[in-house]
Parts: sequence; structure tokens; C-alpha cells
Amino acid sequence: MELKDYQIRTLDAFTRWRNELAAAQVRAETTIAALEKVGVDVPADIRNCPKSAWQKLAEVGEVANPAMAYVERTAEAGFPIPHICFKVPTGGGKTLLGAAALERLNQSSGLVLWMVPSKAIYQQTKEKLWDRQHPYRQMLERGSGGR
Repeated sequence: MELKDYQIRTLDAFTRWRNELAAAQVRAETTIAALEKVGVDVPADIRNCPKSAWQKLAEVGEVANPAMAYVERTAEAGFPIPHICFKVPTGGGKTLLGAAALERLNQSSGLVLWMVPSKAIYQQTKEKLWDRQHPYRQMLERGSGGR
């Protein structure tokens, strides 16, 4: 399935965010280990890798103006939850972008919450994702190693 230029740019932005999130996790682990080694309490912000990644990208102009404010998502257990939102117009290929983004993650496990605005869109999306011959499903299969 051929991606349009804006879809490629969107996925490239997603990849930059994912890479920065991974780098933030490494920085946090290093800092936490150093602080714990000397017996210093670890500030909660150091553990918030999604926020750290977002701020780093915002500093270098990688976050679009309408999305400048970081939105915190926290699990009931208190840890931050990484999340993204693709804002593209109606018919812009959000399902395609979601499948392509998951393919880029290349993970064989994890949880994805796929939100849709109506039962009709839910049914259409479900049919495409369950159809092993559909390009969206094939992207998910490649990204998850067939799991």
C-alpha cells in the first residue's frame, strides 16, 4: 500500500518520538541508578520518560504548534503511559497510519487501544484488521512477528 507524503511525514514524526522516548528511558535508567547508588531519592519527573521525550522534541521544533502542550496519561499504579494521537483529516488514512506505526514498533507483545468514533467505523476497522489478506492486517502481522 502506497503512503502519501503527509502520511510518510506523520510516520517519520512518530519514529522520531519513539526514538526519543527510548533515549529518555536510557537517560532515566542511568540517572536513577546513579541516584540510588548514592542514596538520593529519585524525583518522580525523572521517571516520566514520555514527558521528557515530548519536551526534548518540543525544544528542537519537532512538535507541531497545535499540539505543543504535553498531555499527561498516568496508569492507576502511578506510572506515566506513552501515547500518541494522529491528527489527520477525515479520509486521511488514520487506520493505515495506526497499522504502519505499529509495524514500525516491531514488537511481538503489548496492548493497543484502537479508538473509533462510531459503530460503523468500528465495524469497518474490525473487518479490515481481521482480514489476513488486507494490507492493514499484513502490516500488523509484520510488526508483531505474526503474533
